[in-house]
Amino acid sequence: GDWYAKGDEPPMRDGSNVPADWYDPNPIPFLVVDKGAAFQFGIAKRVGSDIDLSEATKALTDALQWLGAGAKTAAGYGRFGEDQQAKAKREKQMRAKALAEQKKKELAEQEAMRASMSPLEAELDRWIASNPEPNTVSAWLDKMEQTDTQEEKLQIAQTMKAYYEQRGTWKKPSKKQKPNVQRIKAALNA
Repeated sequence: GDWYAKGDEPPMRDGSNVPADWYDPNPIPFLVVDKGAAFQFGIAKRVGSDIDLSEATKALTDALQWLGAGAKTAAGYGRFGEDQQAKAKREKQMRAKALAEQKKKELAEQEAMRASMSPLEAELDRWIASNPEPNTVSAWLDKMEQTDTQEEKLQIAQTMKAYYEQRGTWKKPSKKQKPNVQRIKAALNA
């Protein structure tokens, strides 16, 4: 401590202002962050600003990687690097979120379209959209044949025809599908 306080004065006879090994050192702690510590930076526009956030993100990334941040950057401390695993995870989450939003939008559009349909047509359309099992096809055909009104029979038959056309099996049905297609054709021709 004396050397730091009186080091610019000429040396004293007792040596109290020269650095020496008989002094007790007074260490000054140098706090650091462990290597591999993760940081997350957020960037947002100010209201009314027309700044391009991708440019701001690139500038921040370049500055942190090449210049560093904090004390002792000239000695190599404070350099940042991008965490590729975290980046991939974040991108995957963003893609999943965008896909979910797109699906939600499509479902809303389908429901808006179904609002203009009759209740039976809307029910059939929901059924077709949910990729039914084969036994459900037979159940709808049974319902078509058991319904009392010709209008409902025709609606079911037309929707079922569209179902098979959508799958490309209306003109060339498989052996399992052939009886169902014949039942639909009979209802359409009635």
